[in-house]
Amino acid sequence: MSALVIGVGSPFGDDRVGWEVVAAVRMALRSAPAPVRTLACDRPGAALLEALEGVKHAVIVDAARAGDCPPGSLRWLDGRGLEGERAASSHGFGLAEALALARALGDAPRRVDVLAIAAVRFEGDALSEPVRAAVPLAARAVLERIDAQRVCVHGDSGE
Repeated sequence: MSALVIGVGSPFGDDRVGWEVVAAVRMALRSAPAPVRTLACDRPGAALLEALEGVKHAVIVDAARAGDCPPGSLRWLDGRGLEGERAASSHGFGLAEALALARALGDAPRRVDVLAIAAVRFEGDALSEPVRAAVPLAARAVLERIDAQRVCVHGDSGE
């Protein structure tokens, strides 16, 4: 398989943004004959290791604490850069650990891109407004990253 888009998250607040972006990417790809698979997971550990087998390019979308960035901001990270650190994740065996183990086992994709979306609320069952507005932008960014620019993404941001 050439590309895999993974949304990491939970059902709580802005942490579900990875799932929402994957849903938008799925919708955009449903009419495109692209060799892209999508996956939404709530624990990136063992499920991520299994999902990465045979994948050449993985794009992982996850919420990140906003810090100095405005909520809804998008930031691309190189997945290899995460491997040297212990991830500060609520997901236990986190993204960094899963990628490092996949690489050690020889099952890591050649290319791993991580799209971090600045989030502010990690409770409740809905995305905050700025993070919700970022979903179509993030989906478009993911599609461009996997070279599926022909596909249109529509959101509720007035596009």
